[in-house]
Amino acid sequence: MTAVPALSSGEHSARCARHEDTSALDVCDRCGRFCCPACVDASIRQRRVCTECAAAIPAFPWHRRRSVRTALSSWWMLMVHPLRAFEAIRARSKGLDGLALGVGCVLMAFGETVGWVALQRLVAWAGGPVQAPEWPVGLPRIALIHAGFVGTWLVVLPIADGAVLALLGARSTLRARFTVCAYALAPFAIAAVPEIKALMPLAASVYKALGYRRMEGIGWPEAIITSVATTLFAAVVVYRIWG
Repeated sequence: MTAVPALSSGEHSARCARHEDTSALDVCDRCGRFCCPACVDASIRQRRVCTECAAAIPAFPWHRRRSVRTALSSWWMLMVHPLRAFEAIRARSKGLDGLALGVGCVLMAFGETVGWVALQRLVAWAGGPVQAPEWPVGLPRIALIHAGFVGTWLVVLPIADGAVLALLGARSTLRARFTVCAYALAPFAIAAVPEIKALMPLAASVYKALGYRRMEGIGWPEAIITSVATTLFAAVVVYRIWG
């Protein structure tokens, strides 16, 4: 790891990389250049980043505007470019980031309830066997099951992940664990097909590993072990309770 240059005071103090006549007060965490106060972007959470590096960090659509369109764009970014998405979330999210819980609940409800029931209607229309009561009789029961799934997932996993990471010697925050676990539910939006649904715990564990690596800087071995172990355990518990 490259050592961060020290800032000295007095006549020989370091100068800003962009403003040579101004003393530097910070060092960019991303590129290592000296920065004066005017060259530090304060919008990047928990990092001291120069304005040029801040511009290079991808923007998460939901952070720019709250709408159905940006929610879908955010989901697509998570699915196609998860590392870029988690970097954007880490950089500019505040608090618990309402989308973390919103994405988990909305996508789970859509993919597991509406999508599944719609598939059964399509099967019935084609003359095949229907696996559950038809719409709208079966909808409340299915919605209750999946609401319990999401609730259990968001309560159990952040706590379990924290315990496993602590045993492995990795540090993490409850906020980051909750955010990662919530966004890891994104693949469930395509879980209407039973054959795909069986792979969702594995997909969620992959997203969790990517999230912990990008948001908390946790090593790959610790992130993978934690994600796989706790996700599979939680999936078994959740399906036994709510399935």
